[in-house]
Amino acid sequence: MSAEAAAVWCCSKCGAVYHKDFPRCPNDGAEVVLALRDPLLDQSIGHYVIDRLIGEGGMGRVYAAHHTSLQAKRYAIKVLLGDVAATSSMRRRFAMEAESASRLDHPNVVHVIDFGEMPSGLPYIVMDFVDGVALTELIDDFAMDPARVIRLARAVCEGLAYAHDANVIHRDLKPDNIMVVIGPDGSEIPRIADFGLATTVEPGGNSRLTTTGMAMGTPAYAAPEQMAGKRVDHKADLYALGMTMFEMLTGGTLPFEGHPLEMMTQKAHKEAPTITQISPTVVLPRGLEELVASLIRRKAVDRPASAREVIEALDKIVLGTVVDERAATAVDTSLVSDVRPVAIKTEGIRRRARVWPWLAATIVVAAAGAGTWWWTTQRTQGPAPIASTPVVAPTPPPPIATPPKPVVAALEHESVSTDATPPPITEPRHRSTATTRHVQPRAHKLEPATKTVEPPPPVDVPPPPPPPVVETPPPAPKTIVTQLASVDVQGALSQAQVRRAIERVMPALRACAPTTPQMVQAHFTIDESRRAQQVSGSASCVVAALAGVRTETAPDVGDATVDVKISFVAKP
Repeated sequence: MSAEAAAVWCCSKCGAVYHKDFPRCPNDGAEVVLALRDPLLDQSIGHYVIDRLIGEGGMGRVYAAHHTSLQAKRYAIKVLLGDVAATSSMRRRFAMEAESASRLDHPNVVHVIDFGEMPSGLPYIVMDFVDGVALTELIDDFAMDPARVIRLARAVCEGLAYAHDANVIHRDLKPDNIMVVIGPDGSEIPRIADFGLATTVEPGGNSRLTTTGMAMGTPAYAAPEQMAGKRVDHKADLYALGMTMFEMLTGGTLPFEGHPLEMMTQKAHKEAPTITQISPTVVLPRGLEELVASLIRRKAVDRPASAREVIEALDKIVLGTVVDERAATAVDTSLVSDVRPVAIKTEGIRRRARVWPWLAATIVVAAAGAGTWWWTTQRTQGPAPIASTPVVAPTPPPPIATPPKPVVAALEHESVSTDATPPPITEPRHRSTATTRHVQPRAHKLEPATKTVEPPPPVDVPPPPPPPVVETPPPAPKTIVTQLASVDVQGALSQAQVRRAIERVMPALRACAPTTPQMVQAHFTIDESRRAQQVSGSASCVVAALAGVRTETAPDVGDATVDVKISFVAKP
């Protein structure tokens, strides 16, 4: 059943929708009846015609509309609930805050165009129609990329800084009120919507509250001082921004969960856990976790001073991330003190180059002295004596060296056997030293010697070692990932509200992951207690986890029935 076709309690005359039990409409006294269709659909409000229901919150219902004369102009109109508009003070407050929000004109803020009252006195505001998706739809079971979170959070901070400079506080910042559109260049542009809870702050710092101790906003994202009904300032918006970033970085998990009273008690008495404590496997850039932790401090004085200070912190984190990415190729700064300047190195090289001429001169002088000494020695001793036997030049050794003694013995033996009776020498041979130096051995004297040389023994070469056996690593085990496959809601609760409540118990559902992939179906109802009742399903662990589902609001009429599918998918 769609949200437009859902039955609503409304005034039979003015069409004001009620969440609480009112027998008659306080605006006109007409009876409050159960209608099968929203009575404002297709109705004209001022210069606008209601087309369809977009969503609803704690303050009112938001409709898509078009101008009565300009059919192509699309708008979003928020009409206060009859519960909220029951008192004249709330209507006046809504009118003042709508006027304050209309002064905001920023790319990251949804602009308020018009304000008026229906004939019955029910107030409404007209805003730009944003053709995008709520940030809630972009948050899934997996942690969002930190770079993407930083880009979106920085743009949201730009809108908040602009609003805070105009003394306007949102007071209900959350993923449902941040619309993300795609810009002309394909980038994501967040726009803050629904300043219906906005309040103005006087320059002196006093915020206007209609009722003393009045706590407004969504409990999961509201600051502790706001939940306690105390005066709030711009730091309440920074707290909500920190909670939103926490949810984006952890894959849909908030630091405080449970019944609104339980969350209020936890926020008032203890600090929020860190992202690492909630999701130990999440890897974040340096400084990002500390920034989120500072935004959700229990005391407002411990949070950043302004949205612009948060922007500066985000820019420093981005700069630090770029430096970390280049760290693998960067020079070790600890060694910088040991590195000499280039000028000193160049000067040293030139000094070493001047040594070569002196070294060359020294070598020349030494060579000349050695030559002179040798020439003097030769002249004193005379020429060397001539050997009776020609000097035989030894043959170069084989690759594997063998002792030269067998070769000499073979030469002597060969000389004796061939020249047993040498001819007598009649006269001495006189040869010059130069002739003696150039005498070459006779060929027939070398041939017998080479024949008698035994070949070297073979060298045993060990066989090469066998190649190493490369073992193929076993395939990496697959991880079972828990995913919310589908949510079907029938009744007076939106699918986004129920889906968000189920996502809060995802840690318990992940503990139910089996060893093999499978799909688990479950069914339950949500009554006025906002808790899951009569939970049934095919897996007992999943049933126990879903029993902890709690929605932020209760169904307007009757019980809401929910059919959910949990898929356990294997991923490497």
